[in-house]
Parts: sequence; structure tokens; C-alpha cells
Amino acid sequence: MKSMKKIFLMLEFLVLFFVIPLMAAFVLPPSLVLPGLLIFTFVGIFLLQVTPAFRWSTLSAGFITINWKLLVYFFVVCFLILSLLAFFIDSENTYYLPVNSPRLWIFIMIAYPLVSVIPQELIYRPLFFIRYKSILPSGQSLVILNAICFCLIHLFYWNLLALFITFFGGLIFSQIYYKNKNFLEVVLYHSVGGCMIFTTGLGRFFYSGAIQ
Repeated sequence: MKSMKKIFLMLEFLVLFFVIPLMAAFVLPPSLVLPGLLIFTFVGIFLLQVTPAFRWSTLSAGFITINWKLLVYFFVVCFLILSLLAFFIDSENTYYLPVNSPRLWIFIMIAYPLVSVIPQELIYRPLFFIRYKSILPSGQSLVILNAICFCLIHLFYWNLLALFITFFGGLIFSQIYYKNKNFLEVVLYHSVGGCMIFTTGLGRFFYSGAIQ
């Protein structure tokens, strides 16, 4: 019985974290990618709800244990590295949003963590690490696998920069969650990284409207 449960979990894991992202990139037409990813998000949240070891109350815990000094360092490093990338890739559009469209920039700074970060983190951290714990490796192999899966869901953007950033960002977020099991902390790190992408001018590489 336990072996059958593990087989079903493995199939579920493969479909959720490999088949669906690859279908979004290779099969779905651009107009259906975002609706498909929305369904993917709802399915992931449902699976989290029916996971016996998960409790929603744990998501709000851990605020007082966040290392705010380290988060500030992360913000500074992200800003500097992404600014350099933006400058070398397209210097004319570096800091485009805060300079030319400050209202849109402010809206993205508020909406992005709520609409994009939290759903992604629910699926790629608590669901990934809790529901599939029994069928996955441990240690740094698990961290790397999580980063690969996180990178794959961004494959539909079809540009190397998005894959490069999401893989290394995924390594950081995965390591933080694996070590601290702090959902709020990883949401903050992901939000800082994503907001810096849009602030520095690299947001066009993560803009679904640009998918061909």
C-alpha cells in the first residue's frame, strides 16, 4: 500500500513540476499559457490543502525569526548585480519603469508580491518540500532539484536570462526554505528579487505579454 502511494506521489510530482511546465513552454499557444498557469496554481493550492502534514497556520509563523540584516544585504546585492546586467544588456532602458512610468512601477511593486510571489512560493516551497518529502532526495540535492523545477516553470518566457535568473534565484529561495522552513522569509526574498528585476529594467524578460 505504501509503495503504491509513493508511485502515485511520484507521478503527481512529475506531472506538476515537469509535464505541466514543459507543456506551457512547448504545447500551449501563448494565449493559453497564463490561463493554464492559473489552473496549475489552483491545482497546487488544492494539493497543499489535502496534504496531511501541512497546516495553513504555519505560513504566518516565523516573522520574528527573520534575519532582516541579511535581507537588506540581499536587496543591495540584487540591486547592484541586476543593475549591471540591465546596463550591459540594454542601457537605454535601465530603470525605465521608475523613471518613465512611476505609477506603473509602484503598482508592480505592490501587486507583484501578492499576485505572483505568494502563489509561486506556496507551490514551490511548502507543497514541494512537505507533500513530496518521502519521494525526494535530501540535503543539497533537494535544494538543486527545487531550483531546477522553479526554473522550468519560467521556460515559457523563452529567453536565457529568465532561466539564468530564476535558477540562481531558485537556489537562494530553496536554500532559505530548506534551512529555516520560514514561508514569510522566502516570500520576502522572492519579492525583493522580483521587484528589483522590474525596477532595474529587466522586467521585459519576465513579461508574459511579450511571449510569441
